[in-house]
Amino acid sequence: MSSLPLPRSLQTATVALPPTRPRLTTKQLPPSTDRPDVPAAQRLLAWVPPNRPPLPPFHDPVKVSEVMIASWAKSTLEGYAAAVLHWYAWATAVALPVRLTFPIKSTELISFIASSSGIYHGNTISKWVSGLRAYHIIHGSSMDSKNEAVLQALRGALRQTPASAIKPPRIPYTAAILIALRPAFRLAEPFDAAVWALLLAAFWGLARLGELTIPSQAAYSARFHAPRERILGHKIRGLVHATISLPWSKTDPQGGQLVLSVQREPICPVAALRTHIRLNPGPPTAHIFSHGPKLLPMTRAAFTARVHQAAEQTQQPILSGHSLRIDSALAMVGSLGP
Repeated sequence: MSSLPLPRSLQTATVALPPTRPRLTTKQLPPSTDRPDVPAAQRLLAWVPPNRPPLPPFHDPVKVSEVMIASWAKSTLEGYAAAVLHWYAWATAVALPVRLTFPIKSTELISFIASSSGIYHGNTISKWVSGLRAYHIIHGSSMDSKNEAVLQALRGALRQTPASAIKPPRIPYTAAILIALRPAFRLAEPFDAAVWALLLAAFWGLARLGELTIPSQAAYSARFHAPRERILGHKIRGLVHATISLPWSKTDPQGGQLVLSVQREPICPVAALRTHIRLNPGPPTAHIFSHGPKLLPMTRAAFTARVHQAAEQTQQPILSGHSLRIDSALAMVGSLGP
């Protein structure tokens, strides 16, 4: 099988990449009015590529941009932002002609993948390719990311993932850890009651923290974050259960259902939710885990800080929010539930 032909501009190019994973910033790229300094989530839209197809007269760029961007979660757009940053950094390093930077052909894409292979995790490189594909879609072009040679390069990059890029497995939250944390929470206090209820809801409901918390208090929107009116109580075999209807999730813009079943104390999510609502009464439109006299929405930072504090007080491992979902299904199998 013959080797893939390289464009003349790449035949003698040497990409000087350090052996460790470099941290790139937009300031490391040559200044360009087509690449303004914007928040990461806006980069795919704001960075106008060269050779972008001309827009038809009936095209409303603002409306089209809004509907295209709305198809991805903000966190996904922030991750994809790294793709265009690394692409243009690589194109600059190898002196790739501007005409070849967009739309991206398979040959250049494979060279880009190869340049990062062995330095970054293969999954990271694969996400960059997805980000570049999204970049093309937003700007009215296309990129063949399903080309067999591209897929082969991505498989190779995954095999060449350096050990330094592989994170150790996260320790999952278990029922035993939650029981150990319980004494650190003062459940007669509104804030602690809200944090404890959220912690148990995330664990037993296998929820992402981003589905139950908000980035900042000013960011609360009933369109994306569950308000009180989305809590539904119902009985199964005489026991009260709770269902939280999520208006949105990372994997489904239409949201989903978070079902909380009665568990044995002291880690019953239904009992914790009842205590929280009693101590933090509020209107149906308030955030489900809002707390205190001002009914402040529960931010991820406030929740995480309080849980970490409780872990230190009880000498339990300080775990990440992702640990609430990782292997928690297995933890539930051996839980204290009936």
